[in-house]
Amino acid sequence: MTYLESTKFSDLNLSSLESFLDFETSRGSDPIITIDETQFQVIRRVQSQSFNSEGLVPSTVLLDNVDEKPLVLARFAHDGYSVVPGDTIESIWTFVRSVS
Repeated sequence: MTYLESTKFSDLNLSSLESFLDFETSRGSDPIITIDETQFQVIRRVQSQSFNSEGLVPSTVLLDNVDEKPLVLARFAHDGYSVVPGDTIESIWTFVRSVS
């Protein structure tokens, strides 16, 4: 298991990401926490990717399907990691936003 954290996004589609988070939170399963009397919603989603060839993965991408086409919501570059056929990567995306 590897943990990567970044605030340096090479692609960030803010309007589509906001729409994605609004839709995801409408399901009502994301916890709300309070910090210093301010409420925040914690939104955590997992995306899996399987590999059928050897290679290097140089970035992590959060995708949504819009009109049956993949739409990049966010991507951040990192040093990369090697994969071999049969590997499956799970990316866990965590967003924290204030509750209005």
